[in-house]
Amino acid sequence: MATINATKPRRVSIKASRDVAMATAAKAKLLLRELKTVKADLAFAKQRCSHLEEENKRLRDNLEKGSNNPADDDLIRLQLETLLAEKARLVHENSIYARELRENRFLREIVEYHQLPEVNPSITRTLSLASFAASNLLVIRILDKELLCPLKECAVVIQHATEESS
Repeated sequence: MATINATKPRRVSIKASRDVAMATAAKAKLLLRELKTVKADLAFAKQRCSHLEEENKRLRDNLEKGSNNPADDDLIRLQLETLLAEKARLVHENSIYARELRENRFLREIVEYHQLPEVNPSITRTLSLASFAASNLLVIRILDKELLCPLKECAVVIQHATEESS
């Protein structure tokens, strides 16, 4: 009987180690994919910069020669439009990345909240909700700590909390 009870914690430990290894492998795969994307974006940006440098050099040479070509004005206008479009795209990507970063942090905090009783069963969960409709965020108070969470991600937590209280 003692050997059966001794192997049970060992199995749990092995399972936990396997789960951590699988999560680490998945994270590494995700980071590798992200690295490839960033490298491709960097290569594109380098190519675009070299192209713009060549155009800029040509325009400066023409300016020094004193020739005022309407085609150059069109080229400058096109360059400015391209740069503004690229700036808008980068601002948009940055806002998406920042939003996803916040949402990931909120989700991690929710996962940590759900794992609290598993780590220390003496800790009781206290969940009080106050919604902020204007900001589309939800404040969750857990053990005197306030977490901000986008409403759509908190729907599962709210449903789970109401089922537990029933």
